[in-house]
Amino acid sequence: LETVQRERRSLLHALEEERREKTTLQQQVENLRENVRQSSERQQELEERLDASMAATKELRHVVRQSEEVQNIPSRDIQLTTQKLGKGSYGEVRIAYWQGCPVAVKMLYEALAGSL
Repeated sequence: LETVQRERRSLLHALEEERREKTTLQQQVENLRENVRQSSERQQELEERLDASMAATKELRHVVRQSEEVQNIPSRDIQLTTQKLGKGSYGEVRIAYWQGCPVAVKMLYEALAGSL
């Protein structure tokens, strides 16, 4: 009878250890699931940022290509304003519009004198 009781205590102890280990493993699984969820969210955010960056890079390349193609813009395509951004010894810089976009135009003083 004593042997049976010892074996019973030993089995109960082993069962308790198994329960603790199961609880620990369940918590680890839950932690891993949370880590996977957070990693997935972070991955989604990074993919969205990468997509936006790639789109901006594509647009920038397009603008650079356009600016490389545009070397001399006819004055008839520029809508000059009277708003000055600055001036120097050779001329002044004014705001103008080209294809609806604001641009800075440097006007040389001799060109200014010729336009009067």
